[in-house]
Amino acid sequence: MDSIDEVVKVQEEPFGSPSIFMQYFVMKEARRQGCPVLLDGQGGDETLLGYQRYYPAYLKSLSPVKKIQGLFNSSENSGLSVGRLLQSYFYFTNAGLRIRRQEQRSGFLKSECFDMMNRGLIKEIADASSSISDLQILEITKSQLPHLLRYEDKNSMRFSIETRLPFLDYKLVEMALSINNEYKIRNGFSKYILRTGAKGVVPDSILWRKNKIGFEAPSRIWLSNHGFMFEAIRKSELLNSMMKNMPDNSIDQTLLWRLYNLAKWEEVFDVKLN
Repeated sequence: MDSIDEVVKVQEEPFGSPSIFMQYFVMKEARRQGCPVLLDGQGGDETLLGYQRYYPAYLKSLSPVKKIQGLFNSSENSGLSVGRLLQSYFYFTNAGLRIRRQEQRSGFLKSECFDMMNRGLIKEIADASSSISDLQILEITKSQLPHLLRYEDKNSMRFSIETRLPFLDYKLVEMALSINNEYKIRNGFSKYILRTGAKGVVPDSILWRKNKIGFEAPSRIWLSNHGFMFEAIRKSELLNSMMKNMPDNSIDQTLLWRLYNLAKWEEVFDVKLN
């Protein structure tokens, strides 16, 4: 709580996840311990297919005969059920479904807010989700990595930390984009070439782990007492101009955080409506 205003100042714009705080605290601790240079794994998921949303593109790339086997292998070795994989398959490749989902989640917003939705980008992502290479290029250049790198750059520079990103060395990126997809996902295991390359260096219990764990903040704990968040949202002139009614307590924590973060950004930078 004591760091919210500071992190909002450092980032200079609203951000979608409390995980940015985790990164901020890592940089702060590195500086406290006198470590001015850090190696970071940013880009590994985009270059070697580490995200679960790559599975639909992977399944699309398989021949009809191999699709069924690929579906069950992916379910067995990704931590996703067959039903969840099928759901992802249809959701991530269908722009209409994604747009409707966004509208349902944000039904408390005024209709003019939906007019500003970047439907073109949603369609571009859905179209790219039918091709592994297209999706990789889009995420590396436009829809994913640019904002992640911006968050990292601002957090690291706040403490004069130099972060180096070996997975984004241009030679490695070119190689990763050019190799056969079976080296990225095989038998349902994501980042397959990295797993095999680290054999004997990383314990097998970690190397062949099936559950994907991101750099996530303990949001359920941090945001469990969310009365202060709703209070900030109610006070926000910017949000009140956008909402037709106040979201209720049943909205998910990701959306609640984003509304609260926008309200805090407005407060910290003294944003005024014309």
